[in-house]
Amino acid sequence: MKKILVLMLITAMIFVSCTDDESNPIIPNDDTVAPSAITDLSVAFTTGDAATLYLTATGDDGLLGRARTYEVRYSTSMIDSASYFQAQHYIAPDQPNVGTAADTIVVPNLFPNTKYYFAVKIADEAANWSPISNIDSATTLQGGTWTVYNISNSEIPLNIITDVQFDGALKYIATSGGVSTFDNTTWDMIYESRSIAFIDTTIIALDTIIDTMYNNTPNFVNSIAIESSSRIWIGTQESGVALLEGDSIQTYSSHDTESITSTQDIVIAQEKLWVGTLNNGLHSFTLDGSDVWEQFDVPINPNFPGSGKINCLSTGVNNAIWAGLNLFGATVLDNSLFTNYSDANGFINGQVLEIVTSENKVLFGTDGGVYIFENNGWINFTTVDGLPDNVVLALAVDAQGTYWFGTREGLASFDGLDWTVYTTSNSYLPDNQINSLNFDMFGNLWIGTQNGLAKFTI
Repeated sequence: MKKILVLMLITAMIFVSCTDDESNPIIPNDDTVAPSAITDLSVAFTTGDAATLYLTATGDDGLLGRARTYEVRYSTSMIDSASYFQAQHYIAPDQPNVGTAADTIVVPNLFPNTKYYFAVKIADEAANWSPISNIDSATTLQGGTWTVYNISNSEIPLNIITDVQFDGALKYIATSGGVSTFDNTTWDMIYESRSIAFIDTTIIALDTIIDTMYNNTPNFVNSIAIESSSRIWIGTQESGVALLEGDSIQTYSSHDTESITSTQDIVIAQEKLWVGTLNNGLHSFTLDGSDVWEQFDVPINPNFPGSGKINCLSTGVNNAIWAGLNLFGATVLDNSLFTNYSDANGFINGQVLEIVTSENKVLFGTDGGVYIFENNGWINFTTVDGLPDNVVLALAVDAQGTYWFGTREGLASFDGLDWTVYTTSNSYLPDNQINSLNFDMFGNLWIGTQNGLAKFTI
C-alpha cells in the first residue's frame, strides 16, 4: 500500500511540473556563440538621399547557420568600435541570406552631397551580436530629380547635344547628327544628317534616314530657332542654315557672294533671322516674305576692322543683337549701331562662347570664366569663386534669379550666396562638358552635354 501511495505522489509531481505555465514554457538557451564579423561591406552606389550597401552575411554561430538580423550604423565622421553606438542607427527590414549569398541594404533619409561612413553588426536569435564590420564610406549625390536621354532610350540621332529649344511643351533637340522633337511622350527624328561614302560609283548611306522627306540634309547642327510651329530654322556647322517648313526643307549656304556655311548660332528678332558665322560675320534674313539677306561688317576692334568671327548670338533689350566674338570680346547691334565690349572698356576676356541677357544684366560665358555686365560695371567669376572650369560654354537664369553655368568640367549654380557644382561623380549628369542650358515652361532645366541630354528638376 505504501508503495502505491509513493508512486501516486511521484506521478502527481511530474504532472504539475509539466503543466506549470504552459503558455510561456521555459526553454533553456545555451547559445553563446555570436556570428563572425562581416568583412566585405561596401557602398555600391548612392542617390541624393540614400545609400545602397552590399555585404555577405556570416552565420548564426561564427560562419555556420543563418543569422537573425542586421544593424547598420552611419555617421558623417569615422566609425570605430568605440564610437559605434554614437552613430545613427538603422535596422534593415529583411533577414540576412543564408551562406554566401550577397545581401543588399538600402539606407534611407540621408542628406544630399554629404559623405557618410557605414558599419554593420549582425545578430543571431539569441541576441548574440557580431563584432563591428569593416568600414566603408561614400558621398551622396546632389539633390534633385534627373532623367537622362541618349541614343539607347530615345530617338536622339547622336549623343552630342548642342541646343534645346521649346515650342510650348514640344522640345526641339539639336545634336551633332540632326534634330529630334519630344512632347514628353513621343520622340520624332525630324532632321538627320547624312554621311555618304563613295565606293566606285555606288553611293552608300551610312546612316538611316528616318524621315525621307528630309533626305540629303546638311551635317552637324549647332542651333535651332523657332519662327512658328510650322517653320523651324536649323543652323549647321558647315552647310549654312536650313528651313523646315511642313514636309519640305530649304537650305541656304550663301547669299549674293557672301558665305554662311560656318553657322555658329541663329536667333530670331526684329522679324528677321540672324545668323552668326565663324568665317564671315553677321547676317540677317527678313521673315516678312521679302526674303532679303544682309551682311554686316562687325567692328571687332578699332585697330582690326572687318566682319568678325562670331561664336554665339543673343537678343537683348529692344531686340538688340548681341554677338560673342572669337577673339575680341563682344559687340551689340542696337538701332543700326554697333557697340563693342572689350579690354578697352573693362571686358578683358577675348573669346566669348555664350551670351544670355536677363533683365538689366548681360552674362558672358568665356574661356576665362563668367562675366556679368550690370550698371556699366563688370563682375567676373572663375574657378577661384566656385566654377568647376574657366571655359564656360552655356548659361541660364532660373525664375528665382539663380545663375546656372555650364562648363567643360561640370555644371554650377550660384544664388548670390552659395555655389553648387554638379558633375558625373556627384549627380546623374551624363557628361561633364555642358554645351547648352535652357529652362522649360515648367521650370525644368534641360542640359545638353557631350554624351546625352538631361532633364533636371531642382
